[in-house]
Amino acid sequence: MALRQWIGRSGLAFVSLLVSAALLPAAAQVARRGGGDLDRLKTAKTAAVVPTRHLTVEQAAALKGTGAVAAFRALAAASPAGAWRMTFDAATGRAAMLEGREPWLSGAANPAAGTAGALPAGVATKDVPKAAMAERAVAFLKANPDLFGVDPRDLRLMDGASGPFGNDAYFVDFQWTHRGIDVENAHVVFRVNHGALVQVGQELVSPEVIASLDATPALAVEDAWDALWNYVGGRRPEDRIAAPARLLIAPEAAGDAIAYRLVYVAT
Repeated sequence: MALRQWIGRSGLAFVSLLVSAALLPAAAQVARRGGGDLDRLKTAKTAAVVPTRHLTVEQAAALKGTGAVAAFRALAAASPAGAWRMTFDAATGRAAMLEGREPWLSGAANPAAGTAGALPAGVATKDVPKAAMAERAVAFLKANPDLFGVDPRDLRLMDGASGPFGNDAYFVDFQWTHRGIDVENAHVVFRVNHGALVQVGQELVSPEVIASLDATPALAVEDAWDALWNYVGGRRPEDRIAAPARLLIAPEAAGDAIAYRLVYVAT
């Protein structure tokens, strides 16, 4: 059960905690009539759901400060006609999805351009090392810095989510961080098919907005645990800590846009 305690202090606006199931008595594991301790403690934060509003390039061009539109048009102008399409993320102010075709493996077919990729020839897609694919993805971001606006130094390759899928597909998925702290569910992903990049997408990534977030917590981790135990009515002997508390940055809605908060997560 996810419980969020609003502390009301600057720097760390609330503590987000995942409470162990040990807090539930055995009798509560069947259908309940309501009114129990945990029912009173549960709280929902609808602002944590960032709205999804995707726009076409033409719609995004009508907005102010859309550097991603100019970056996309520059990429499109340097590519064969119709080679790239972009969906714009109104919440983050950046590209949500870029679709097209850019050869990454030598010999990858590109009917429009017939160009060769930058990764070794004679290697099947499924056999390319993750590090080589990740390097190629970072090179693409550096070559198109304003499309997603993300600093490659703030990306960490997610090993479990990256790698070959079947014989011909390949995913390269990066976790986005801010000052070394993970941003919940925020990532940049590359999809390769038959040796060519076909999609680049991002979710919950807004470097301009997060730049002002102070990543130094106002609470010590011990204070966060105290807030949890106070919130659930005290610690019981059967309660078990599954993992150390850690800092996390949680995206949340700010009207139609996005905002970020620094939180502790404890399990």
